[in-house]
Amino acid sequence: METFEKLVELLSSVGREWAFPAPASDEQLEALERKIGHALPAGLRRIYKIHNCEPVVMETDENVGPILFYDYAFLSVERAIEKIDLWQGTRDYFAARPRYLPPCTCQPPETVKSVDSSPHWLPFAGDGANSHLAIDFDPGPAGVEGQVINFGRDETVHFQLATSFEDFLAGVLASYEKGKGHRLLGDESALYDRLTGLA
Repeated sequence: METFEKLVELLSSVGREWAFPAPASDEQLEALERKIGHALPAGLRRIYKIHNCEPVVMETDENVGPILFYDYAFLSVERAIEKIDLWQGTRDYFAARPRYLPPCTCQPPETVKSVDSSPHWLPFAGDGANSHLAIDFDPGPAGVEGQVINFGRDETVHFQLATSFEDFLAGVLASYEKGKGHRLLGDESALYDRLTGLA
C-alpha cells in the first residue's frame, strides 16, 4: 500500500467517516503545471488523481478542521492556482515597497532562498490564513529542487521540511503512527513544534 493510502487508513481508524472529493482532471493538472511552470511531483499528481482536496468529516455537528497535513488543509487544484495568483499580487505590490518586507531566513541554512515568496513555490496545503506548505522548485544553494517548505504571512523562517514530497508524506505518516502530530490522535502540541520536528 502506498504512503498516502496508509495515511488515509490511519486517520480513518479514529472512528470518523470521511467524504473525499472527486479526483482532479488531466486538464486541471495541466493548468496547474502551466501556472507554476514546472511538472508536479509524481506523488502529488497521484494524490490529485485520487482526491482533489481535503476530505470532509461526515459528522455535520463536529468541526475537526484540517485532516491530512497537521493543521494545513490539502488545497484543491483550483485553490492552489488562486493562491499562486494571490502571492504573485503580493510580490507585485511589494516590488515597489521593498523596505516593508522583513528579512527571511531558513533552516537548515541556505536550503531556501531568502525571499518572502516565489513564483516557483507551489502551495499544496494551507491553514486558512495564507500560511502554506509548498513544493519549492527553485531552492537555495544547499537545497534540493522539489523540497517541501513552509511559507506565508508573517513567516520569516522557512524550513526545509523534507527533500521531496514523497519524503514529506513518509515523515507525516511516521509521526502519526507514533500518535504524534495530529489532534485526532491526541497530540495538542503547537503546529510550529510539529513542523520543526520534521525538519
